[in-house]
Amino acid sequence: MNSCPESSEGEGDDECPSAGIAQLNLDTLSSLEVTGAQVFLDEQGTLHWPVLFLYPEHQQTDFISAFCENNSFGDHLSVMFGEELPTWDTDRKYHPQNLQLYFEDEENETLYQVDPNMSLIKILQHK
Repeated sequence: MNSCPESSEGEGDDECPSAGIAQLNLDTLSSLEVTGAQVFLDEQGTLHWPVLFLYPEHQQTDFISAFCENNSFGDHLSVMFGEELPTWDTDRKYHPQNLQLYFEDEENETLYQVDPNMSLIKILQHK
């Protein structure tokens, strides 16, 4: 999952305005290798997924090891960028309402913009 602050350029586009995103190669990254996190089913029959957020502009990441499929991205963004902003955000522009989210369809090599109010399960159902 890529996160980019909104800008007036490229609004409505499906691609991240940051040039750094085009240079990312995620083919060799595996969450199991990095953290041991795996998809799991809880007692209520709900899946929890490892989710990686990339901030190419700052070469930073956030990793959620158990993102409940029913939670929205906005739920997590409000925690990650709520009261305390990350130290690497020296310009103070990463606020939940300013972020644009994208996911990558590796098969088609395409980025799709994600509505922060959407749940993870909705994104996982993308064709």
